[in-house]
Amino acid sequence: MTSGTVPSGYPATTSVYVAESIKRLSRNISAPALRYDGATVTAGELLASVHRYARALFGIGIRRSSLLALLAPNCPAALAVRYAANLIAAATTFLSVTASSAAQAELLGLTAPDLLVVFPETAKLVPVDGGIGVASAGGGVAGSGRGHSMRWPRAQATEWFACAARPDDLGVVISSGGSTGVLRGVGAHSPPTPPLSMS
Repeated sequence: MTSGTVPSGYPATTSVYVAESIKRLSRNISAPALRYDGATVTAGELLASVHRYARALFGIGIRRSSLLALLAPNCPAALAVRYAANLIAAATTFLSVTASSAAQAELLGLTAPDLLVVFPETAKLVPVDGGIGVASAGGGVAGSGRGHSMRWPRAQATEWFACAARPDDLGVVISSGGSTGVLRGVGAHSPPTPPLSMS
């Protein structure tokens, strides 16, 4: 892929945010897309990560209408996983960190995701008996209450993963359960394009 090109077969026009975001990033792959922890992530690097995660998620059975729960820090990999899931037409939700393992397990039970995605910084927060398949975006296996675990393939191809999302697909579930302790979720079919900068 070269700067300023959109891969053949990719929709020229689209009404879903993830396709528009990826198309915008593809216009100049050498341009800075994110700043994180003092380092710059280029558009090309972010795109490669998105498509690698999309292939990994697809490879472990994530499909349209799947729900991924992310226990994630504010980092480029978390954004890439969200974009990757939305490319497949799966939905994502970012989980709050609760005060105890029991509360985290309850939140997972209420959310009922098809997969819990953790990161090196959050793997320790996974309930021991959460009953949910778990994958780590940091390259390791976090474990699973169902007796199986999933590992991100380390050598996934970075070729473009065709966007399967449609305007009526659920994209993100925004949850809140702070002051009352009661989880509330709001689903968004077409979330706004998030800013391409991170502090």
